[in-house]
Amino acid sequence: MNWKYKKCPKVTVIIPVYNAARFITDTVQSAFNQTYPYINYIFVDDNSTDDSLKLLENLVNTSHKETYIIKNDKNLGSALSRNKAIRIADGEFLCFCDSDDLMEPYMIESLLNAAIENDADIVTAPYQEFKDADKDTVKLVPISDSDSFYDLNRIPIDTLHFSLWNKIFRRELISQLIDETPRINCWDDLAISARAFITAKRKCTINSPVYLYRKCQSKTSLTSQGHDKRLPDQITCARFINQWFINHKLDEKYAPFLNFLKFTAKIKYLRGKKRNFEKWKSTFPESNIGIMKYHNIPVQYRLMFMSVAKMPTFMCQI
Repeated sequence: MNWKYKKCPKVTVIIPVYNAARFITDTVQSAFNQTYPYINYIFVDDNSTDDSLKLLENLVNTSHKETYIIKNDKNLGSALSRNKAIRIADGEFLCFCDSDDLMEPYMIESLLNAAIENDADIVTAPYQEFKDADKDTVKLVPISDSDSFYDLNRIPIDTLHFSLWNKIFRRELISQLIDETPRINCWDDLAISARAFITAKRKCTINSPVYLYRKCQSKTSLTSQGHDKRLPDQITCARFINQWFINHKLDEKYAPFLNFLKFTAKIKYLRGKKRNFEKWKSTFPESNIGIMKYHNIPVQYRLMFMSVAKMPTFMCQI
């Protein structure tokens, strides 16, 4: 292939792996089949208990690619595993992939083209979502409004905006953010992306879907974290981001985003068998004031949340 630019920056692809034996072969092959030639790969096996590491090593040994495998002695979760890879990465740009997802062959080339043409620190692309092994269920998740995509005050707390894997980042941007990020595995992407959106000098989007996200009923390829840890991780993330914005004197400018983030973080207190109305009301109470302004939440739920916020706690338990 003849790369169109004289400057050919190296891209490092980072893939944390945990118990992904069912999918790892397809994932790695999709990463190795990229049309852009100047790529190296860092895999982090997070102490898998299945054949993930064995399969990965076989793929790497027969690939003729520039690769490196980090082997964790204990399970650290996706965030810390990924951060270990970022610290040793030498690519000018970083691209991320989950170990049960797929990269389109032109993914790196498309994102890097846009980064170079726009001198961008971050480029985001739409992605396609499919259910487990059923490719017939592919659903496009588009970028509907590229002009406001990175405006934190106008965007939802969702996968499209804050995941790391449908983007390319300039390495120096991410490297300066990871050390202060709290040790969480739910919303760890959000903890990085929200701050990266603010600190990046230039950002852009492309219209071509370049990533295939596998929506599993139990997505365990990256971490052994259980469902019961998601709520405290989300609360921790919201507190961390809120304090970061305060420290950088950005809390007033981004008050709508921060209040919506805090409100979204605690919603699980009202779900399931272990609902805790008192905890919901006392956690980030300032976020309850603007419930009706959270337009990303359907109006019927906003009305319900508003009723709970105004109702005495003892009545909520009835």
